[in-house]
Amino acid sequence: DLDHDNTQIEPSCGDGVMQPWLGEACDDGNTENGDYCFADCSEVNGFCGDDKIQTTAGEVCDGDTADYWCSSDCWFKLDKDGDEDGLDGGVSP
Repeated sequence: DLDHDNTQIEPSCGDGVMQPWLGEACDDGNTENGDYCFADCSEVNGFCGDDKIQTTAGEVCDGDTADYWCSSDCWFKLDKDGDEDGLDGGVSP
């Protein structure tokens, strides 16, 4: 892989690309604990349905609320009143 200035970069935990051959179980683009993926990329710490919105995993919601429905993959939500103001979509991780 090449960096923005065309220098060679080595794949590593925290680069946002999961590399199972390096032992990664996840890679959410950082090396911080307390979010979707452990800091060493060894284990998924969050998942859709855990009541925490994992933005680094593309979630925009995590379960239905009084105001909106959440898709089963936590990537889309829709206002319960039916207007388009609440239509929101995430990005696939």
